[in-house]
Amino acid sequence: GIGTVLSQARGGTIRVTTSTSRSRPRGLTIRKLFRVVLPRLLSLLVRAFVWVCNRLVTMSAALECLCSPLCSYVCAGLSTFAIVVLLGLGSLFQKDYRFLGEDWKTEAAEANEHEVAARNCFMTAAIYGGFLGLSFLCCVTNKARGRTL
Repeated sequence: GIGTVLSQARGGTIRVTTSTSRSRPRGLTIRKLFRVVLPRLLSLLVRAFVWVCNRLVTMSAALECLCSPLCSYVCAGLSTFAIVVLLGLGSLFQKDYRFLGEDWKTEAAEANEHEVAARNCFMTAAIYGGFLGLSFLCCVTNKARGRTL
């Protein structure tokens, strides 16, 4: 529709102008989309892509560090230690060893708490066994590549 706008000019006279709602578009137009929004969006996407690429480079450096000979030997040693301790602790729980104390028990105080604790220790030892296998695999791979400490 056509609207009437009253405005006061410098000389004190009132000038009447008419305008249509189409002459001053508001909101998102095709021109604004192509000139303002899309370039900003494209710039943001390019920055995000560059950021991800830079992170992948640092992630490969971190992976290189984790697969180094020293790290694989340390992980293998710690996994072996954890397996020995957890297997010993699990067998003590399984035999219902009375000198384990009371700190490990839950508030529910079930009758089969020793069996649950033993099973948890054995499952955790199995998980450490998986990490020991991965560490051993890294050691073998490093030896095949000729990488030494």
